Amino acid sequence: MENILRERRLRWLGHVLRMDHRRMPQQALYREVPGFKRGPGRPRANWIGTVKKDLRKMTLTWEEADVAALDRQEWRRSAWLNVSTWMRYGLNQGQGQGPDRMT
Repeated sequence: MENILRERRLRWLGHVLRMDHRRMPQQALYREVPGFKRGPGRPRANWIGTVKKDLRKMTLTWEEADVAALDRQEWRRSAWLNVSTWMRYGLNQGQGQGPDRMT
């Protein structure tokens, strides 16, 4: 289930990154609320933080993903390939960092 959600997040990210910069979802990716200060304690998990973790597993930075997502078919293929690789090698939730790290 986690892998399905990861693939959907990555596909949605690609969709939003390809949007025109005037569209609300595209603006929401980069918007920061002025004057916002979070309270004490651990920050809550959010969508962007989760997607950044997914991108790290793909060994991509946000900027590289922004460029890669422009090619829709390639982005969908790479998201699917990465998730299927994670499923094949059982690389969920800290069980490893990738097939090259398997021993």
